[in-house]
Amino acid sequence: MKISKEYTKQEKKWLNKRVKYYLLNALKRINKKQLLDLQFDKYGYNFCEKCGKEFSVGELDLHHNIMMSKDHAEADNMSHQILVCKKCHIREGC
Repeated sequence: MKISKEYTKQEKKWLNKRVKYYLLNALKRINKKQLLDLQFDKYGYNFCEKCGKEFSVGELDLHHNIMMSKDHAEADNMSHQILVCKKCHIREGC
């Protein structure tokens, strides 16, 4: 016997937000990995695209040149993303 739960509108809305949040974070992780790999393959090391200093993978963040709140699809396009160190990312106000 299968028991299914009927969700309220509020519960559905909350679940939709959680799913979107999870998917966006997964996409960011994939994009960051791809950008790190591309940068390493091209230059032989990973670096901040703002200050130019060399950093390890864990010290670099993915920065969106387009605000996420304005256009998720465009902001998640890898051509609108760069790798920056934590210091430069904070300076950008992100």
